[in-house]
Amino acid sequence: MFMIILPRDFDRMMSQKELRDGFQASLQNASVVSGLLAGIAASLYGFFKDYSNYNEFGRSTHELVVALCYFSLLSNIGAVMCCLFLGYILNEIQIAEIMEKSQSEQVPEPSSAVKLPRRERMSARLGSAWNATATYWVFMFCVGTLTLPVLLLVYIFNQEKSKAVKGISVVLVIYLLHPPSLLMKSMFRRQARRRERVEEEQTQEEVDPVKEEA
Repeated sequence: MFMIILPRDFDRMMSQKELRDGFQASLQNASVVSGLLAGIAASLYGFFKDYSNYNEFGRSTHELVVALCYFSLLSNIGAVMCCLFLGYILNEIQIAEIMEKSQSEQVPEPSSAVKLPRRERMSARLGSAWNATATYWVFMFCVGTLTLPVLLLVYIFNQEKSKAVKGISVVLVIYLLHPPSLLMKSMFRRQARRRERVEEEQTQEEVDPVKEEA
């Protein structure tokens, strides 16, 4: 799930209930995953903090492994907080739409000023916050997820003497990270194509008036 939305598309996408529900479900899944990873990092911290779990040769890696546990724990907590904030934005837009519909059923008061619908005002105000928070979430989620296998590899390579164990661990970590890396690569490509399409549309809009004047 790559939730970066272009500003011009934010209001149009948030106005569709199906898309909002899809984002909401994805956010709930992401928050659950990040919460579970934070719990795993906390459990690993209790193990790696104990000096009795290190041999004399690996005592020098104690601080590095513990620091990686802290990093993974805090990153996953940050990802959960981002999911909660993004969910808050979706709820605010949905509430604004409901209030707008309830007000439209009442008799409108005469006014000479033209006001934007409440949902559009909320989308304009929260659109930039959505992109900033979604970017931060992608970073924290990826970092928090990748740190766990990295700290396990650091511990294995310093504590295990068997080359077979080290080799199998590397293969399993690569196998574990391969599907998410393909998914992220596909999402970044789709986002890049979307930006290129928007730039082409903007260029076309600038060229059309020039042709009409000519």
